[in-house]
Amino acid sequence: MGINRFGEESHNPFRTKRFYAVNGLWYFDTREGKQFGPYRDKGEAEKRLAIFIAQNLHDLKEGRVGIQSPDHGVQDGIEHLVEELSEYFTFRNIQGETATLLWAQRRIKDLTANARGIPNSQERIDVIQYAMDYL
Repeated sequence: MGINRFGEESHNPFRTKRFYAVNGLWYFDTREGKQFGPYRDKGEAEKRLAIFIAQNLHDLKEGRVGIQSPDHGVQDGIEHLVEELSEYFTFRNIQGETATLLWAQRRIKDLTANARGIPNSQERIDVIQYAMDYL
């Protein structure tokens, strides 16, 4: 039995895998039926999906309070990436671009220093760095 998504009732509808490769390039599909890609590897596709989810969460939170759910990204095993990016977008909205880059650099240092105590710390570092480079 699968995990319910945010806002779903008790039974899970039929689902397909979100990530897939075609001719060595990676893609992902969204609930809305949109296809994103190509990306050079699955890791890059996962980062882009985490960005997509976090941006949508941020946009929803702008219009409604209390939309955050810890389940975003669980289906794909990227909830820790969505968590980091949600903080990134929230901080950027409140403090601006320059302050966000400083926050991101501090967060990377913290994750590096406490790598053993923070699950998936290298993936978290990678997605923050990716956001700094591409957003």
